[in-house]
Order: sequence, then C-alpha cells, then structure tokens
Amino acid sequence: MSVASTLSKQLTLAWTAATDNLAVTRYNVRRNGVLVGFVAASELSYGDTGLAPSTTYAYSVTALDAAGNESAAAGVSAKTYMVSGAVSMTWVEPTERLNGDHLYLTDIGGYQIRYRLVSAANFTTVNIPAGATTYNLGNLMGDYLFEIATYDTSGLYSDYVPVGL
Repeated sequence: MSVASTLSKQLTLAWTAATDNLAVTRYNVRRNGVLVGFVAASELSYGDTGLAPSTTYAYSVTALDAAGNESAAAGVSAKTYMVSGAVSMTWVEPTERLNGDHLYLTDIGGYQIRYRLVSAANFTTVNIPAGATTYNLGNLMGDYLFEIATYDTSGLYSDYVPVGL
C-alpha cells in the first residue's frame, strides 16, 4: 500500500489487488484504527477528505472475500501538508512600535514576509511596499513557516511575527 497523493486536507491511498480462493468483494479502509470507508474489489484506491492540515495519520486496508473473511492489514503512515495551493497573506497595518510608541502610517516603510519549508534552513523573503495589506505568495505545497515584519522609513525592522494560515 502507498500514498498516491497528499494535499492539505486530503490523502489518496493506493494498493495492489488482493487474491483469495474466493472472490474478493471489497476493501475496508481504516484511519488510526477506525473504519472510515470501503471500496469495491474493482477499486484499488481510496480518497480520504476532510482531514486536518499538517497531521500524520495511520492507515490500514484489508480485503474481504465472499465468505466474509478479512485479510491481514496492509498499513502506511501519511502526513497532510500545511498548505497546498494558492497562499495569500492579509494583515492590518500596525499602529504601535515595539517600545509602545505610536507608529504613524507615514512612518511605515514597508513589510517583509519570509517563509520556508519546515525542513529547509533558509527563508525566501519578499519586500512589500507601505500601504499594502495583502500579498499573494502563489501556489505552495508543503509544511511552511510564515513570518512578517514591519520596517519604518529609517529602515528599522520590527521583530518577525509568526503567521498562521
């Protein structure tokens, strides 16, 4: 059994056909030990939807024959991605500096978004001009960390703030 595809909220499992001295009639699919579905013997895949992003699941598949006998389970573990598809960030312009002083909109020089795969060492950074409050990062797939910082017209940066999607 293998994972045929992985997205942020769904997985597709695939396996090879089981053989039996009686006809195989269906396959039972379990997620974390709980039966979540079954497919006809002619189907060799199962799509599981409505999952939580960035979560690991344990799957097993068993074959049932015409007499109701169930085979030993074949298993696989799979993790959904945090994101898959278009990623757009939206934020509110800050009104306060780190030290608590008021930050006027005319003092904002812009924003810097940085993001990376959890498994990567380096961030990709994007500078956004002042006045913007949204940015489209394009299509991403994987477990990403997203952060944003504000910089003022003097080039002083705030701390990076984690962004949850």
